[in-house]
Amino acid sequence: LKKNQSQTRLLNLQKNNFPVLPTNGFRELKKLVSLHLQSSRIKEISTGAFRGLKNLVYLYLTDNQISVIKPGAFDDLSELTYLYLDQNKIPDLPKGLLSPLLKPGVFNVENLAVLHLDKNQLSSYPVNAMSKLRVLEELKLSHNPIEVIPDNAFQSFGRYLQTLNLDNMKLQKVSPFPLFQISNTGLDFLLLYRALSSLFLPKRRRGDPGLPVGLTSQLTTSDRVQVRDERGRYSTLQLGCFMQNQIIWG
Repeated sequence: LKKNQSQTRLLNLQKNNFPVLPTNGFRELKKLVSLHLQSSRIKEISTGAFRGLKNLVYLYLTDNQISVIKPGAFDDLSELTYLYLDQNKIPDLPKGLLSPLLKPGVFNVENLAVLHLDKNQLSSYPVNAMSKLRVLEELKLSHNPIEVIPDNAFQSFGRYLQTLNLDNMKLQKVSPFPLFQISNTGLDFLLLYRALSSLFLPKRRRGDPGLPVGLTSQLTTSDRVQVRDERGRYSTLQLGCFMQNQIIWG
């Protein structure tokens, strides 16, 4: 690369044809902060595809055909804060895929604040890939055929989580445990629009504390909850009538 190219901080390669992102394809762009690869017909991300991009903060991979992400694909991305993988064909995130995003040290915490995985082909929640994320603020999993949210799905998330989108999925059952895990975070919005076939919550007496923040912000009677919809509006609904799905108290 020419000297001025090695100083590049923003690279826009949208609407190209890159079926495979090869190993070390960007390694000379050491000062790159923002990389735009939207709508570039990408199908595979090779091991070390972004190696050398130690200053990269923004990575846009929206609207491609990604179905294969090789182990080590995100090597060297310890500064990555915004990762957009939405509108692809990703079936799974393998264990350790996001580990390179963790900063070495005593706390071993990543910078990743925004992760968009909506409109993919995830059939299960990628708990093994995401179990060490601690400072995530926004997670979008909408429009994936995920049927079950495991009990430990959100266990690692700290108080930073503000937005969690689980709408338009194929969830068959959600236990209270993953929702209670985020009830003490800074969550502002939990979207479950057209996501559930059933929601199981524990038996409780009127006035008991502890309902998941966002999903049910205030219990007004033993059989009514206040729910925020996809437009941010609040409605008090009968249990069992939420978006034509079934909410069941254990």
